[in-house]
Amino acid sequence: MAPTNLILLLMHPPPLATFFATDLHPLLLALLPLSSTTGLLLLLLWSTSPLPFSAPCARFLNHFSISIPTGSPYLNTIVSSLVFLILFFVLSFSLPVFSDTNEEAHALLKWKTRLQSHSRSLLPSWTDATTNVSSNMSLVVNINLTNTSLSGTLHDFSFSSFPHLAYLDLSFNELFGTIPPQIDNLSKLQFLSLHNNDFSGKIPSEICLLSHLKVLLLHSNNLNGSIPPSLSDLNNLVQFSIPPSFGNLSNLNQLYLYHNLLSGSRSLIILDLKKNQFGGFFPPSIGNLTNLRELHLRDNYLTGLIPTETWNLKGSLPSSVGNLTNLRYLFLFENNLSGSIPPSIGNLMLTVLALENNHFTDNFPHNICRNGALERLIVGGNHFRGPIPKSLRNCPNLIRISLQGNNLRGNVSEAFGIYPNLTFLDISDNNFFAEIASNWGKCPKLGTLNIGNLSTLNEFDLSLSHIVGKIPKEFGKLNSLTKLILRGNQLIGQSLSEIGSLTELEYLDLSTNRFSSLIPESLGSLLKLHYLDLSNNQFIQELPKELGKLAQLSELDLSHNFLGREIPSQICYMESLEKLNVSHNSLSGAIPSCFEEMQGLLFIDLSYNDLQGLIPNSTAFRNAPLESLKGNKGLCGS
Repeated sequence: MAPTNLILLLMHPPPLATFFATDLHPLLLALLPLSSTTGLLLLLLWSTSPLPFSAPCARFLNHFSISIPTGSPYLNTIVSSLVFLILFFVLSFSLPVFSDTNEEAHALLKWKTRLQSHSRSLLPSWTDATTNVSSNMSLVVNINLTNTSLSGTLHDFSFSSFPHLAYLDLSFNELFGTIPPQIDNLSKLQFLSLHNNDFSGKIPSEICLLSHLKVLLLHSNNLNGSIPPSLSDLNNLVQFSIPPSFGNLSNLNQLYLYHNLLSGSRSLIILDLKKNQFGGFFPPSIGNLTNLRELHLRDNYLTGLIPTETWNLKGSLPSSVGNLTNLRYLFLFENNLSGSIPPSIGNLMLTVLALENNHFTDNFPHNICRNGALERLIVGGNHFRGPIPKSLRNCPNLIRISLQGNNLRGNVSEAFGIYPNLTFLDISDNNFFAEIASNWGKCPKLGTLNIGNLSTLNEFDLSLSHIVGKIPKEFGKLNSLTKLILRGNQLIGQSLSEIGSLTELEYLDLSTNRFSSLIPESLGSLLKLHYLDLSNNQFIQELPKELGKLAQLSELDLSHNFLGREIPSQICYMESLEKLNVSHNSLSGAIPSCFEEMQGLLFIDLSYNDLQGLIPNSTAFRNAPLESLKGNKGLCGS
């Protein structure tokens, strides 16, 4: 480049990108032998302040390279113009100084060396040449080292070296020790996440000086002591979590319910206070949370008198609970709450009502499901009494019903409606009576049914209900059951011993299921039975002789099974038997001659077996159509 062109270039400099792309490195070295005063000034600028320039200017000098021959007539002009150019850049770019980044980088590298040995290898890019942090124009504003398996303390972390840091995430590591009070040097910090580590000791009160803090996450550590009262000064805080190991739980109660002034948090949507040791009073202002949608209070010790301005849970919930019209989920289970539920709860559009394992009493409010939105009603383990509210019949969205362990009464068939989405029903340990009707067959998704200890239940009909699995043992506790119909399901099992204990049973229909193995002998103890249908199953081997004890049995259907061997003569002891169907089995041998003595037998079907011999001479056989005897090649008339 000609000297004249160079002067023009300096007087009218192009964009910096042009210089960055130019190879102009040895300029300063070429000036060293010069005796020009201007040249010495340039040398002093460079030597006394090794890095006085902003990042773009420094990059410009690092790449500035031009050869200037000694003795050039244009040398003084060139040097003067270069000095002007350098000063122009220094004054024109008001950018953060590069030395700040050096200090931050060195601080991080120093902390790295203080970490436990295995942690150092986890930061391979942190070297003297580079750092792995986010920066804004050479300033560190973001450090994210979450879930990097770091182990060590924060005592050698130079907080004062990061005055511009806004985001610090060290969660899910193995850091331990106390949180240093010097953390207050992070004056610009907005996000601090130290959760899921092993920090111990108290929360330093200096954290409360981080006035810009919006998110503070300290949970899942080993912190203890009390929470700094000045935490309420963090007016910008929108998310806060505390560790579960705080020893001073009275202060914890105070932080959640008083120091945060919940009465002013009208925008609160979720209030989660579960799994603490809360007891005693609720603040009256909780009733003002008109936008509240989820309230979790389970696993606490809520007892005693709670102000009537809010919820007097020792007596009864006040009608003001109905003001929380946006509430969708109400979890109060596993406390020591008592009293009744006010009718105003019907004002809510609740999806979940969970009051299980408390001491609530009195009747259910009649409008518990007035809006039809309820999906989960979980109120077992209380002292509710009276009938199930009729409004429950108008809850087509119900998925789970848990009413066990109360004093509820009434006709089950009248209390419940049709729930096409119902998967779980537990009404055990109550005082229900009458029948569980066939409309339960319209609950095709029902997978769990618990009705044990319904000691006064008379009739139970779950025919065609798509039920699978075994008959639960709790059935053996239905001591008053007179009618049991479970036909048309997919029940299985090799034992029906639970059924054999239902001594009041008069009507039993287990047809069209998948029961297998032997017909239980215990059925012979159901002396009041007058109807028994076990057809269309997979029962095998012989008919049990004990069935002969069923003197009041009038109808017996054992067709479409895999029964074999001979028909036992004890069948003839069934004095009241009018209809007998054992067709489509593998019975063999002769028909017992005692059938001629069964004067009350009116209908018989022995078709498709391997019977042989003479057909008894009785009214039932004489009037039997040929279809009821065919399929037995060895039978012949008398």
